[in-house]
Amino acid sequence: MRKRSSYIAKGLAWYYSVDAVSTADQLQGLYQGNHINLVVANNFKAVMNVMAKYRFQLHLDREGEKDLVYTDQTARNNEIQQLQAKSSRNDDEKERLNRLKGGTYMTPQQLRELTDCIPNLNYIMRLAREFVEQKEKLLGKRNNPFV
Repeated sequence: MRKRSSYIAKGLAWYYSVDAVSTADQLQGLYQGNHINLVVANNFKAVMNVMAKYRFQLHLDREGEKDLVYTDQTARNNEIQQLQAKSSRNDDEKERLNRLKGGTYMTPQQLRELTDCIPNLNYIMRLAREFVEQKEKLLGKRNNPFV
C-alpha cells in the first residue's frame, strides 16, 4: 500500500522534474508546482502516514524489516502447529513457518486504520491510471520493447 503511493508520487516527481528525495518533499514540490492539488496531496499523506506509523512500529517490534502481519492469532497458531507436525517440510513450508513465527499481530483497531485509508489509495490509483491514459493518448500508445 505504502509503496504504491510512494512510487506514484516519485513517478510524478520525476515526470515534473521535482528535485526532492523523500516522498513527503516530492509531494510538497508537486503541490507547490501546481502539479497536484491539496485534496490529492492529503490523500497521499493519509495513506503514507498510516503506513509509515505501522512500518516503524513493526521495525521496532521485530528489530528489523519483517513483512508478515496477522490478524487472527488462532488461525496463525493452527497453521504453525500444522507445519510443525509435518515430519519433513519443503523450502516454502520452512520459509512460511519462519515468517509466521516472526510475524506481528495486528489489532482490530490497527487493521481498521489501515482499511480506512484504502479509499484514499483507490483515489490515488484511479488518478494515476487516468494520468497514464491521458499521456498515452497524447503520445500515442507505444509497444513495450521489454516484452
